[in-house]
Amino acid sequence: MIIEGSVWGSWPEATIQALLADWPRLTGAIPGLRDLAIDGTSVTGTMVVPLPFMDLVSRIEGTVEREDDRLVVRVVGHPERLVGTFTCDIVLELAQNPERTEFGMRYRLTLQTSGRLASLGDAMLRSVSGKQAALFEDRLRALLEEAVPHDHF
Repeated sequence: MIIEGSVWGSWPEATIQALLADWPRLTGAIPGLRDLAIDGTSVTGTMVVPLPFMDLVSRIEGTVEREDDRLVVRVVGHPERLVGTFTCDIVLELAQNPERTEFGMRYRLTLQTSGRLASLGDAMLRSVSGKQAALFEDRLRALLEEAVPHDHF
């Protein structure tokens, strides 16, 4: 499953670059991420995803890499109550809207599931992922707004 989106605003390019460079702060925009431990470019933690019938709690481990104007997060998750795993690649990148002079961030999330987790059904996973993506966009927008000096506007 692939989910793509973007957040646009009148933020300076430097503000977006600074947030991409401060990826531990940026992880605060990811819904359900808890107990994050960072060691260089390695991360471990817990991800909690609300499903209609239960909260899916997973131990996660992964890496974060900065590549110019992009941040690439690769995570493997192991649910506590279901057999299976998931892998998730998230790419965040600086973007300039070609129709305007606005800068923003684009993201692409690629999710693969296996085992019992995969049997939950694509429609339900897509619905939950869509809600989580909307929450992520709201939080990302808030991080960018608070990073911009108030006299910018």
